[in-house]
This record gives sequence, structure tokens and C-alpha cells, in this order.
Amino acid sequence: MNRPLLIRLGSGQSDRPGVPSKGALLDRAKALGLAVPDGCLIRHGSDVPLDGLASRVAQWCAAESITLVAVRSSFSTEDGAERSGAGRYHTVLSVPAQSIPELARALQDVYASCTEKAERDVIIMAMVPAVVAGVAFTQAEYMDDIVNATAGLADGLVRGSEEGTSLELPKLYPGEWRTPDGPGPGAMRRLQRLLRDVRKSIGQDVDVEWADDGRRCYLLQVRPITAPPIRNDVFTVANHKEILPDPPSTLMASLIVDAAPELFAYYRRCDPSLPASRLFVESVHGRPLINLSLLLDMMRHWGMPTSLVIDNIGGATTRPCGVHPLRLLRSVPALWRIARLQRQSVASANAARQWFRQLAASPLPTQPSLVVDLARSVYVRLVQEMTSLTGAISAPLSIVRRSGTLHIHASRHETIGTSMIRALQQAGSNSALRHEWLEQYGHRGVFESDLAMPRYRERPPFLDEERGPATQRQKPSHTLASLGTALLWRRVRRFMDSREWLRHDAMRAFGALRERLLAMEQELRQQGRLAEDASVFDWTIDEVRGYDVGTVPNPELLAMRRSERLALSQGPLPDIVRRFDVPHMEEGALCGVVLTPGDVDGLAWVPNSPEDDMPTSLQHETIVLVAPAIEAGWARALARVHAVVVETGGDLSHGSIIVREMGLPGLTNVRGVMQSVQTGQHIRIRGNTVSVRP
Repeated sequence: MNRPLLIRLGSGQSDRPGVPSKGALLDRAKALGLAVPDGCLIRHGSDVPLDGLASRVAQWCAAESITLVAVRSSFSTEDGAERSGAGRYHTVLSVPAQSIPELARALQDVYASCTEKAERDVIIMAMVPAVVAGVAFTQAEYMDDIVNATAGLADGLVRGSEEGTSLELPKLYPGEWRTPDGPGPGAMRRLQRLLRDVRKSIGQDVDVEWADDGRRCYLLQVRPITAPPIRNDVFTVANHKEILPDPPSTLMASLIVDAAPELFAYYRRCDPSLPASRLFVESVHGRPLINLSLLLDMMRHWGMPTSLVIDNIGGATTRPCGVHPLRLLRSVPALWRIARLQRQSVASANAARQWFRQLAASPLPTQPSLVVDLARSVYVRLVQEMTSLTGAISAPLSIVRRSGTLHIHASRHETIGTSMIRALQQAGSNSALRHEWLEQYGHRGVFESDLAMPRYRERPPFLDEERGPATQRQKPSHTLASLGTALLWRRVRRFMDSREWLRHDAMRAFGALRERLLAMEQELRQQGRLAEDASVFDWTIDEVRGYDVGTVPNPELLAMRRSERLALSQGPLPDIVRRFDVPHMEEGALCGVVLTPGDVDGLAWVPNSPEDDMPTSLQHETIVLVAPAIEAGWARALARVHAVVVETGGDLSHGSIIVREMGLPGLTNVRGVMQSVQTGQHIRIRGNTVSVRP
């Protein structure tokens, strides 16, 4: 049986082995009802001369009332599952369909662009009088499609000679209400529908060329994505800013990035449909930053409000989304599995605490690779347990906070972090109490989540520093609202206590592992393999692993890293930053989230780190601490101030818990405050705002 020379797109006859995927996919798409322009496929292997082919095409176009066509390649060497030949072969646009010479020249041009051995089918497609056209990438692991659009035809865009307009287009789901941005909202809405239909009919992870004539959006080409684009994701320093120095040590930064797949595995255990290849943490501008885009996409995937992420870890969102009922209903099984983990989180955290304590008390391996792998395991388990406990707290804490009673309950409660500060205040000059404090809390420290940072036991002289007497702040009286939220607070308190004790015991393990790494560092110096001004904490985790087989980074590399870290420390990052952005501090109003209500007028103290001493000119004044972030390492500072303003932090950050429990008036998430306030300036806190007075 003779094969037809021309196969109509949509007939289904091209969807068979041996037909290049480009033509086959368009044939299949049109057969399934997608908006593919009318066209046909010229099969490979025809011995008909070009003039004869052009004549047949002209006859076919006349029968279909097509006046202008695009002549496109559909060769076996392009648009495969593993390799794309996009741009390698010619496409000729706006060819008069009744001009046999011009059709023949276009066919010759397209055929001649393929010099290798290949199946050479050619697509003849009716031209779309495009008002807007472009390219779109739709990927299963993202909630937005990437779109590049331009007015008129997109040939310059496809060739790369025209920049066009780039945007992220939200995927369209049943019940989706969002009006998309972009060049012509109507065209973008039609593109949303087209991409949705492509995903249903063809599959995910495809590259689409499209054109919109003002009434309908057409599919011009579809092919597998063989080289996924690197997206300009949004990252946040929010959760890391309170527990790590800026920037962290090379070792700790690389350890966290190395552990990134396991950190997100907590969620994927409950919902395997979540992204498998997107990293939860990446190195951006020398810091291990949390991929906020991934977390917000996860909320949108589940149909939950993105504000839940921002409330928990701080930062800001570039695209707030509310509840999506249909997605939420679909996600009930996954959310149920997460809820079950959260119900078991206290028991699970207790088991982790026991392991941390045993690790700290046991002899550690001498192989550096095993030491850093243990540190990695401690960090992963700490983060996963923290995630579960934080999730368990979120809903009841949100209710208590919105009721305005959180500060009342917190003022009557102490977690281990607050107890540590109280004990430090009470120790005074009593040597026995100071020794007891070090025994109990010496494994803690400033920015203690970084293995490179010293523990309190390593620098006991700080206990001799003068501190004011411990003060007892008056607790706010209970109200009817606080009595009404008492049962919810009991639940919050249980999980909060567990979370803070978990961190306390994890730092025992970190302290022991740090001691082993310091011993390794000393051995290297004695062997002459490490300079006096160098440190193993300047190594990456892979370099420490490589030490077992005798490799040591060269001194020039380590010196360069120290220089880069010093440069990075001069330019702190804003709350959120895109992968490709140049870091800059955000401008704007100085407003934030209230931790403990209170109106305060005083002098600002703006230390760059918990180590900075308070100027003597401030010591007898009402002092407002202005800090980039707060955690237990700020114990000395918090014991000496009357209020706190924090640049970055969420309701559940360790520092926020301590500030509330101490009854200190405070704000958090006050973006840009570190750049706007200087030590010694008069500062006023009123409600959720902070202002500088002359």
C-alpha cells in the first residue's frame, strides 16, 4: 500500500514509528482538539521533484482556502526526548500558498539546512496573523510557566535577535481566578488555557511556540524540554539569618547545601508529587539561602495560602495567594500524612534529643569525613524535627496571636532559651553560679548553628563582664480573651518547649563535633599542612571528606575564600533576593510585626553582631536594640535593653519566642531598619511602626 505524500495534521496518520516527533506531536495535538493551525506533513522519501511537491502543496492549500504558509522542518535529528535541534534548521514564514516558485524555494531552503543523514519530513502550516506571539516553557515542578512574548510574529524572539517581554504565567487550574499579567491580558488568559490543554494532551515539561491573533491562541510547535531553564527564583535569608553569621563559614554553607535534598524530603515523604529536583537550599551570593519560590509553590500546589510560609519563617512574598478549594481538597491525603507526623512530633523530637545527647557523650570517629557526615546528619535531623514541630504550632499559634493574647501567655512561660538568659543575669559575680552556668549552657554560643563559631565554654571571660541586675518585669493581667485561648496556648507551649529543647541538645552534638574538627585543625598545623591564619572551617564539606585520602586545599585558595567572605560581610542581603539579582537593601516604610505590644522612646543600639559592646554613652539610657536577627546568642544584649527591633524574623523564630517571654516590647520583620538607624539616634516604637527622631 502506498503511503500518502501529504498527511493532514490532525488525521492521526503521522503518529506512528519512524515519523519525527515534531510533526507527530502537532498531528496528535490537533487530533485531540488543540488549536493547531491547519497544515499538512510532507513525508520523507518522496522522489517527486521540488516543483512537483510545491504544486501539490499549492493544490492542497487552495482546497483548504489557505493563502499564506510557514514551511517548517520536522527532521528526525531535532526535538527528540534527549536532544533538541531547535534553531539548527530553517523555517520560512509568510510564503504565498499559490506561488509554486516561492514554495519550491522555501522547500529547498528547509531541506538544504539539514546536512546530516536524517528523516526529512516538512510541515506546511497556515500562517497565523499574530498580534502577540512567543515561546513558553511548562514544567511539572513549577506552578508558573515561563513565557517570552513579543508583538507580531515571534521569529526574532525564537532566533534570539529580539528580547521580548519575559514573565511567569500562573498555570490555569479548575477554579483559577487570577487575571494574568503580560502583553494583553486576554492573550495571556488564552495562552494559559492552551498550556493547560497541552499538559493534559501532550504531557508536562514541554517547550511551546504559540501565536495569538487576538481571538485565539494557536500552538505552532511543541517539543520536550531537554535542557530546563534556570529560573530566577526568589530566595530568603529569613530563617538562616537568625542562626548563622553573615556570611557563614565555608564549611557550614557547603554542608547545608549538600543536605538540601534531604531537608525537603520531609515534605516529599508525605506528598511524592512535590518537586524532586528543585533544591530547598542553594548557595546564592555566598550564602545558603532558602528557596522561597519552592515553598510558595508547595503552598499553591496544596491550595493553601502562601502567607503561612511568610508567617513562619519571615521574609516577604512576591505573589500572595489565598486558599484554592479544589486543590486543597485534592491535597487532603498529603496534608493528613503531614498532620500525622506533626501529632507525633514531640515523641520524635524526644528520640532525636536522646540521639544528640548520646552522640555528644560518645567517643567520636577520628576520620574527618565521618565527623562532617555526622554533623550533616545532626543538621538534617534537627531541621526535619523543627519543621514538624513548627508545623504543629502554626495553626494554634496563629489563633492565639490574632486574638491579641500571645504576649500575655508568653510572659508567664519560659523555654530553655529564656532560662539561659535569666540564669546569666542572676549569676552576677558569683563564681559558683558562673561555673554552674557554663556547665549547663557552655555548649551554646553566638550563631551556634555554624560549626565554625566558638561556644561559650571556649571563652568564659565574658562572664566577668559587668551586667545590670536581673529585673522582674510586670506581667500583663489576664483578660477574657486570654482565658479563652488558654487551652490553645497549652498546646502551643508543649510543642514550643519541645522545639527549644531539641535545639539545645542538638547544640551539644554540634559542640562535640566542633571540638573534633578543632583537634584535626591542630594536627594539620603541627604537620605544617595548614597555615596559622587558616582554618578547616574554610574548607568545603567535600574537601574535608577528601582529607581521608590525603588531599588538602592549597593555601592560595583558602586565602581567596577568606577575602571573599570579608567582602561579603560588608554587603548584607535584603530579606528576599532573586537568583540573578545584584544584592541591594530594600527601601520603604519601617513597619513590622508586633511581638510584644508597647510604646517605647529611647536610644538605638545597632551592633553588627552579638559580640559588639554597648557604647558607654548609652548604658544609663532607655535602650532599643536594633538587630538583623535575634537568637539565643544575643543573650547578653537582650539582658541589657528595654525593647527590640528586628530586621528579619517570623513569629516562630527562636529570638521572637525569647523576646515575648521576656516581656520586651518588640517588632520583627522591619525591613531595611539596619540601614536606616544608627547607634545613638533617638528611636520610637509605636504599634507596629518604628521611627527615628532628630
